[in-house]
Amino acid sequence: MILRSYKYVIFFLLSLLVADTAHAQPVNYFDKVSVGIELGNWVPNNISRLNTSSALKIQKEAIYTALSLQIPINSNLIFRFTGGYFYYEGLDDTGSEYCNRAITITPILVDIKYLLLNDMKITPYVSYGISTNFGFEDTDHFSFLTDKYDHFSVGINLGTGFDFLITRHLSVGLEFRYHYLEFPENFIFTNNYSGTKINIALCYLF
Repeated sequence: MILRSYKYVIFFLLSLLVADTAHAQPVNYFDKVSVGIELGNWVPNNISRLNTSSALKIQKEAIYTALSLQIPINSNLIFRFTGGYFYYEGLDDTGSEYCNRAITITPILVDIKYLLLNDMKITPYVSYGISTNFGFEDTDHFSFLTDKYDHFSVGINLGTGFDFLITRHLSVGLEFRYHYLEFPENFIFTNNYSGTKINIALCYLF
Protein backbone atom coordinates (compact mmCIF):
# COMPACT_ATOMS: atom_id res chain seq x y z
CA MET A 1 0.00 0.00 0.00
CA ILE A 2 2.77 2.42 0.93
CA LEU A 3 4.77 1.41 -2.16
CA ARG A 4 1.74 2.06 -4.34
CA SER A 5 1.34 5.54 -2.76
CA TYR A 6 4.99 6.34 -3.55
CA LYS A 7 4.38 5.33 -7.15
CA TYR A 8 1.49 7.77 -7.38
CA VAL A 9 3.59 10.57 -5.88
CA ILE A 10 6.51 9.91 -8.23
CA PHE A 11 4.14 9.75 -11.20
CA PHE A 12 2.57 13.06 -10.16
CA LEU A 13 5.96 14.79 -9.81
CA LEU A 14 7.16 13.47 -13.16
CA SER A 15 3.94 14.71 -14.77
CA LEU A 16 4.54 18.20 -13.39
CA LEU A 17 8.13 18.16 -14.65
CA VAL A 18 7.11 17.10 -18.15
CA ALA A 19 4.31 19.67 -18.26
CA ASP A 20 6.66 22.43 -17.09
CA THR A 21 9.26 21.46 -19.70
CA ALA A 22 6.66 21.39 -22.45
CA HIS A 23 5.46 24.91 -21.64
CA ALA A 24 8.87 26.43 -20.90
CA GLN A 25 9.97 29.22 -23.19
CA PRO A 26 13.45 29.11 -24.78
CA VAL A 27 15.94 31.29 -22.93
CA ASN A 28 17.91 33.87 -24.93
CA TYR A 29 20.98 34.65 -22.86
CA PHE A 30 22.22 37.46 -25.12
CA ASP A 31 19.05 39.52 -25.58
CA LYS A 32 20.36 42.40 -23.44
CA VAL A 33 22.11 45.64 -24.31
CA SER A 34 25.81 45.34 -23.49
CA VAL A 35 29.00 47.37 -23.44
CA GLY A 36 32.46 45.88 -23.75
CA ILE A 37 36.17 46.26 -24.27
CA GLU A 38 38.19 44.46 -26.93
CA LEU A 39 41.89 43.67 -26.92
CA GLY A 40 43.69 42.01 -29.80
CA ASN A 41 46.23 41.86 -32.55
CA TRP A 42 45.85 43.50 -35.94
CA VAL A 43 48.71 42.98 -38.40
CA PRO A 44 47.90 44.23 -41.92
CA ASN A 45 49.30 41.95 -44.60
CA ASN A 46 51.34 44.68 -46.30
CA ILE A 47 53.01 45.68 -43.03
CA SER A 48 54.07 42.09 -42.41
CA ARG A 49 55.76 41.96 -45.81
CA LEU A 50 57.19 45.46 -45.47
CA ASN A 51 58.86 44.77 -42.15
CA THR A 52 60.94 41.95 -43.65
CA SER A 53 61.80 43.41 -47.04
CA SER A 54 62.24 47.17 -46.63
CA ALA A 55 64.49 49.69 -44.95
CA LEU A 56 61.38 51.00 -43.18
CA LYS A 57 61.41 48.84 -40.04
CA ILE A 58 58.65 48.56 -37.47
CA GLN A 59 59.95 49.71 -34.09
CA LYS A 60 56.80 49.86 -32.01
CA GLU A 61 53.23 48.63 -32.25
CA ALA A 62 50.30 48.96 -29.90
CA ILE A 63 47.76 46.32 -28.95
CA TYR A 64 44.55 46.89 -30.84
CA THR A 65 41.97 48.20 -28.36
CA ALA A 66 38.30 49.03 -28.82
CA LEU A 67 35.09 49.85 -26.98
CA SER A 68 31.81 48.35 -28.15
CA LEU A 69 28.07 48.82 -27.71
CA GLN A 70 25.72 45.94 -28.64
CA ILE A 71 21.97 46.31 -29.07
CA PRO A 72 19.75 43.27 -29.79
CA ILE A 73 17.46 43.61 -32.81
CA ASN A 74 15.68 40.27 -32.43
CA SER A 75 16.46 36.83 -31.04
CA ASN A 76 19.29 36.20 -33.52
CA LEU A 77 20.52 39.61 -34.67
CA ILE A 78 22.61 42.09 -32.69
CA PHE A 79 23.61 45.57 -33.82
CA ARG A 80 27.21 46.35 -32.79
CA PHE A 81 28.96 49.72 -32.75
CA THR A 82 32.73 49.64 -32.13
CA GLY A 83 35.37 52.36 -31.84
CA GLY A 84 38.97 51.15 -32.02
CA TYR A 85 42.59 52.30 -31.77
CA PHE A 86 45.61 51.07 -33.75
CA TYR A 87 49.20 52.41 -33.69
CA TYR A 88 52.44 51.65 -35.54
CA GLU A 89 55.80 53.37 -35.44
CA GLY A 90 58.81 52.73 -37.68
CA LEU A 91 62.30 53.99 -38.44
CA ASP A 92 62.81 55.12 -42.03
CA ASP A 93 66.35 55.23 -43.42
CA THR A 94 65.39 55.18 -47.09
CA GLY A 95 66.01 58.90 -47.62
CA SER A 96 68.84 61.31 -46.99
CA GLU A 97 68.10 61.37 -43.24
CA TYR A 98 66.74 59.07 -40.59
CA CYS A 99 63.23 59.82 -39.42
CA ASN A 100 60.58 58.26 -37.25
CA ARG A 101 57.26 57.60 -38.96
CA ALA A 102 54.11 56.79 -37.00
CA ILE A 103 50.50 56.09 -37.87
CA THR A 104 47.38 56.08 -35.76
CA ILE A 105 44.18 54.58 -37.14
CA THR A 106 40.86 54.91 -35.33
CA PRO A 107 38.31 52.65 -37.03
CA ILE A 108 34.62 53.07 -36.25
CA LEU A 109 32.84 49.85 -37.14
CA VAL A 110 29.12 49.25 -37.53
CA ASP A 111 28.15 45.64 -38.05
CA ILE A 112 25.54 42.97 -37.49
CA LYS A 113 26.16 39.84 -35.41
CA TYR A 114 24.09 36.81 -36.36
CA LEU A 115 23.85 34.33 -33.48
CA LEU A 116 23.87 30.74 -34.70
CA LEU A 117 22.65 29.56 -31.27
CA ASN A 118 20.85 31.95 -28.94
CA ASP A 119 19.55 29.63 -26.22
CA MET A 120 22.91 28.43 -24.89
CA LYS A 121 25.46 30.10 -22.66
CA ILE A 122 28.10 29.63 -25.35
CA THR A 123 27.01 30.80 -28.78
CA PRO A 124 28.90 30.98 -32.09
CA TYR A 125 28.16 33.82 -34.48
CA VAL A 126 29.13 35.47 -37.74
CA SER A 127 29.38 39.22 -38.30
CA TYR A 128 29.53 41.59 -41.25
CA GLY A 129 29.54 45.34 -41.60
CA ILE A 130 31.27 48.52 -42.69
CA SER A 131 33.74 50.91 -41.09
CA THR A 132 34.85 54.51 -41.31
CA ASN A 133 38.57 54.89 -40.65
CA PHE A 134 40.40 58.01 -39.59
CA GLY A 135 44.17 57.91 -40.06
CA PHE A 136 46.76 60.25 -38.57
CA GLU A 137 50.33 60.38 -39.85
CA ASP A 138 53.34 61.82 -38.01
CA THR A 139 56.90 62.09 -39.32
CA ASP A 140 59.67 63.21 -36.98
CA HIS A 141 62.81 64.25 -38.91
CA PHE A 142 65.03 64.50 -35.80
CA SER A 143 65.54 68.12 -36.76
CA PHE A 144 62.69 69.48 -34.64
CA LEU A 145 60.44 69.37 -37.71
CA THR A 146 57.28 67.28 -37.67
CA ASP A 147 54.93 66.63 -40.57
CA LYS A 148 51.31 65.76 -39.79
CA TYR A 149 48.71 64.50 -42.26
CA ASP A 150 45.17 63.19 -41.94
CA HIS A 151 43.57 60.41 -43.97
CA PHE A 152 40.09 58.94 -44.33
CA SER A 153 38.70 55.74 -45.80
CA VAL A 154 35.68 53.44 -45.73
CA GLY A 155 36.23 49.73 -45.16
CA ILE A 156 34.45 46.39 -44.91
CA ASN A 157 34.74 43.83 -42.12
CA LEU A 158 33.72 40.18 -41.86
CA GLY A 159 34.15 38.00 -38.82
CA THR A 160 33.27 34.91 -36.86
CA GLY A 161 33.61 34.01 -33.20
CA PHE A 162 31.79 32.94 -30.08
CA ASP A 163 30.53 34.48 -26.84
CA PHE A 164 30.45 32.69 -23.50
CA LEU A 165 28.20 33.84 -20.66
CA ILE A 166 30.11 33.68 -17.36
CA THR A 167 27.47 35.21 -15.12
CA ARG A 168 24.10 36.86 -15.66
CA HIS A 169 25.79 40.16 -16.50
CA LEU A 170 29.26 39.18 -17.73
CA SER A 171 30.47 37.45 -20.90
CA VAL A 172 33.77 36.84 -22.68
CA GLY A 173 34.32 36.28 -26.37
CA LEU A 174 36.89 35.39 -29.00
CA GLU A 175 36.61 36.75 -32.53
CA PHE A 176 38.46 36.43 -35.82
CA ARG A 177 37.70 39.40 -38.06
CA TYR A 178 39.04 40.35 -41.49
CA HIS A 179 39.16 44.10 -41.98
CA TYR A 180 39.41 45.39 -45.56
CA LEU A 181 40.89 48.88 -45.38
CA GLU A 182 42.46 50.76 -48.28
CA PHE A 183 43.24 54.47 -48.25
CA PRO A 184 43.13 56.50 -51.50
CA GLU A 185 46.77 57.56 -51.07
CA ASN A 186 49.92 56.09 -49.54
CA PHE A 187 49.84 56.30 -45.76
CA ILE A 188 53.53 56.03 -44.67
CA PHE A 189 53.89 52.25 -44.74
CA THR A 190 51.30 51.44 -47.42
CA ASN A 191 47.87 52.52 -48.63
CA ASN A 192 46.38 49.07 -47.93
CA TYR A 193 45.97 48.17 -44.27
CA SER A 194 43.75 45.14 -44.84
CA GLY A 195 44.37 42.21 -42.54
CA THR A 196 43.10 39.83 -39.92
CA LYS A 197 42.30 40.91 -36.38
CA ILE A 198 42.09 38.48 -33.48
CA ASN A 199 40.23 39.93 -30.51
CA ILE A 200 39.20 38.87 -27.06
CA ALA A 201 36.27 40.75 -25.58
CA LEU A 202 34.83 41.31 -22.13
CA CYS A 203 31.23 42.54 -22.05
CA TYR A 204 28.80 43.70 -19.38
CA LEU A 205 25.15 42.86 -20.08
CA PHE A 206 22.57 45.17 -18.57
